[in-house]
Amino acid sequence: MLAVDRPRAAKKEMKAFTPEQVKAFLDAIEDAGHGSMFAFLFEIGCRPTEFHALKWADINWQAGKVTIQRNLVRIKSGGGKWTFSEPKTEKGRRTIPLSKSLIEQLLKHRRAQNEQRLLVVSERLGHANINITLEVYSHIFPGMQDEATERLEKLIFG
Repeated sequence: MLAVDRPRAAKKEMKAFTPEQVKAFLDAIEDAGHGSMFAFLFEIGCRPTEFHALKWADINWQAGKVTIQRNLVRIKSGGGKWTFSEPKTEKGRRTIPLSKSLIEQLLKHRRAQNEQRLLVVSERLGHANINITLEVYSHIFPGMQDEATERLEKLIFG
């Protein structure tokens, strides 16, 4: 068997969406709530493990750039536990410019996320609407979201 050449797997040609297909896809999923995610992935072209490891803090809103600096990986020997890891190479850590349109879309998505979070808080506190929650607690919300995100990350990802 050592004298036999192993068959090689045929390389499959990568098929990318055309600009028209990208637009049609994004239009089709706009109402599903995942438009920002796919727009980001189409524009940036990062790996799924890099995308899932991103935090809002990785975006420099003023400069219009995102920094890829970690991966979300599953540790097989750890019972399938998920954890963050450094990129394998220095080139894996990189800063990528974002288009103005994508920045606007991401800001809109982030606002919607925060409003949704406030709605859960508002309901728990028994307020009739989010405005009451904002009027009473607005002074504590700016840092509270970052702290809550960090705590949730530790609970979920260890």
